[in-house]
Amino acid sequence: MGYSVIKKLVLLALLIAGGYLLVDWYESSRPLYPRRPASDRSEVKVLTYNTWLLDLPFGCGARYIDKRLQKMPEAIANTDADLVALQEVWHASHRKYLTQEMKRRGYKVMSFDTEKWYRFGTGLMFFSKYEMAPDHRMMNFSQVTSVDENFTNKGIVGIRVRIPKLGWVDFYNAHLGSVSFNEEKDRCSIEESKTRFGQVKEMVNWIQSNSSEEIQIFAADFNTHYKKYMKGCYIDQLTDEYRLMVEKGYLKSGLGWIDTFRRANPKEMKGFCTFDQSNKFVCEGMFKAEPNATYDYIFINDNKKLVVKSSELVFSEKSHQLSDHFGIRSILEIKEAPSK
Repeated sequence: MGYSVIKKLVLLALLIAGGYLLVDWYESSRPLYPRRPASDRSEVKVLTYNTWLLDLPFGCGARYIDKRLQKMPEAIANTDADLVALQEVWHASHRKYLTQEMKRRGYKVMSFDTEKWYRFGTGLMFFSKYEMAPDHRMMNFSQVTSVDENFTNKGIVGIRVRIPKLGWVDFYNAHLGSVSFNEEKDRCSIEESKTRFGQVKEMVNWIQSNSSEEIQIFAADFNTHYKKYMKGCYIDQLTDEYRLMVEKGYLKSGLGWIDTFRRANPKEMKGFCTFDQSNKFVCEGMFKAEPNATYDYIFINDNKKLVVKSSELVFSEKSHQLSDHFGIRSILEIKEAPSK
């Protein structure tokens, strides 16, 4: 084969490779949604997202943190969310980067430095296109689900945001303890699950004591599916944690709130889980034996001024997967009070 032929083949290969890289760059950078500033419109878009930014030495934490972190501000802004709740932003340097970048994109930011010398903080952050009150309320869980959770300070944080046509609204962000999954027994740890249920009870009681506004919006990583898991599958029975959120007066303290995703999508469909083996970071990671599950939720209290319009998974397309979780974006419609 002549030298000129080899040159042409090499050039062709480079052009093909360049084309693939260009397509990949376009897919990873294109807006997911048309971006608009917050205005006096009649809907509120809420996003919850577990960012999986646990940076530990010796490769024990999350993977590709720097690359994923750099893409997150633009990806989050492209969802056009008015209110954003993030979990697992553990490190001060990551919070600083997200704060700078999200402010550049028109968001107000609230985060919390609660680390101690041997413990991470809550890992929770808020972004808002609306005015945010300077005060906040915080509760850390009194018990941890597992040994490794001793290195975190998980809990719930509540802030207030002023939404046009609604006024001040309570906005909560929480992260429940994780629970070990035994692959051989095909079930979660019973003792750790009991502790997580205790965390939810503690959180529900705290919410009831600390809510100050007529309307509440709540975003969280619950680390549990809404249905019970038995003998290799989910059964048609709700978990106690979920019932405390959606059933009024359950165990004397249930909130009776609305799960926005299930209200908008009453028929269960394949691919509706936020922790899913179709996620490239799950199917290749240490949790690949765990069943698909919905860990992430957006709830609202039962009120007549804010109703669920739609809710969907975000960051689930392969080119937009930036965490081992998918996010949820719910659109809530503001119902104006009828004129007298």
